[in-house]
Amino acid sequence: MLGRAVAAATTSIALVGVLAACGSSDPEAAPEKPAVSLPPTYGPMPWGADLQGFGDRKDVRCAGTDQAIRMTWSGDHRFLVCRPAGGAKRYLLAWTSDGPTRRGEKNPDMRLFKAPFVNLTPKSVQFETSDGDLFDIGKDTMTIEWKRQKGSKTKRFTSIRTGEGWSRLD
Repeated sequence: MLGRAVAAATTSIALVGVLAACGSSDPEAAPEKPAVSLPPTYGPMPWGADLQGFGDRKDVRCAGTDQAIRMTWSGDHRFLVCRPAGGAKRYLLAWTSDGPTRRGEKNPDMRLFKAPFVNLTPKSVQFETSDGDLFDIGKDTMTIEWKRQKGSKTKRFTSIRTGEGWSRLD
């Protein structure tokens, strides 16, 4: 009997020592963690993305402390709208084809476009590059109106069905 009492006392002392080494067992004494509140959002965030943009394409991420407010994608195409921290104009970063294609033409290479906000329509938000290409983000489609080529009488468009994507609602 004495052996069991000694073993129980030794176990109790060891347990107290472990608790003391780890900190208090009192939940009130635990250090407070700062509350992290995520902004209200709509739709699924793409895999690997965060509030600065896409995780799989380092070029399609908001600059500095700017934050993503809209992300849409389709295949290798990535479209990201960023809101600057200082309240300046929103801007678009787009990783997409470098121009329109016609039947039988080779697909153009992918490249990064940056375009500032230019217009809000009843059904879309528009951004225009310094080259004059207009990106129109609708509910589930990105339409690009390419700058008219010299001597051409027609405009060329590319429409990419993206789905609704992810939007920040604040």
